[in-house]
Amino acid sequence: MRNSHIAMPSWTPRRTKTRRAITLIELLLVLALLVVMASMAAPLVNGAFSSVRLRRAGDVVLQSWMRARRVSIEDGAVRQFRFKPSSGEFRVELWSPLDVAGSESTGAAKGTTTATGVAAASTSSQASTAQAGAASDGEDVAETWEEELPENVTFWKGQFARYDPVADERAVNELAGSGDDWSEPILFFPDGTSSDASIVLQNERKLTLRLSLRGLTGVGVASRPLTTDELDQLQAR
Repeated sequence: MRNSHIAMPSWTPRRTKTRRAITLIELLLVLALLVVMASMAAPLVNGAFSSVRLRRAGDVVLQSWMRARRVSIEDGAVRQFRFKPSSGEFRVELWSPLDVAGSESTGAAKGTTTATGVAAASTSSQASTAQAGAASDGEDVAETWEEELPENVTFWKGQFARYDPVADERAVNELAGSGDDWSEPILFFPDGTSSDASIVLQNERKLTLRLSLRGLTGVGVASRPLTTDELDQLQAR
C-alpha cells in the first residue's frame, strides 16, 4: 500500500507596506501653501462683499425715496430728504414752506432759484393747504425717520438742478453742505413729483454708486458699482 502524501500549500508571510509618516517640515509646507492661497483669495472675497454692501446701501436709499414719495402722496405733505456728506446718516422729515421762502429769497439775491424752489413755489400753496387740512383733521403728517447706510459706505457727493428764470437756463449745483451740515433738501411732493437730483455713494475701496432721481416721476434708479473714472465718464454724458 502506497503511502499517499498530501501536498500542503506553502505559506509565506505577506509583507505589509508601512506608511511613511508626515514629517513636520511637510506639514509646515502645506500650512504655508494654504496661507498663501488664502491671502490671494482674501482681496477677491473682500471686494465681492464690498460691492454687495454698496449695492445694499443704494437699495436702502431708493427704498427711503419710495417711502417718502408714498407718504407725501398719502397725507398731502411735502417731505424732504437730506444727508450728511462723508457719513452714512440721512433723514426724511416734514418740509415747511418757510424753508423754500428762505431759499427763494437767497436765490433771488443771486438771480437764481433752485429747482426745488421752483417746484415748491408752484405747489407751495397746494402743499400748505393740504398740510393745514390734514392737521385740522387730526392726521399725523409729521412722519419722519432717520437711517444709516451699511458699514463702510458713505455719502460722497450729490447734485441738483438749478434754474435761472432770468437767463432761462438750467445749471447743476452741489447738494452737499459744508462741514457737518446736512445737505440741501431733495423734495417729494403730493402729486408724485420730486426734485431732479442725484447722489453718489462711496465705499472703503473707492467704488461708487450713483443714484438718480427723476423729478417728473419721483422715481430713483441706481447705477452699477463704478470706479471714479467710470463715474466721471457717466456724469460727462
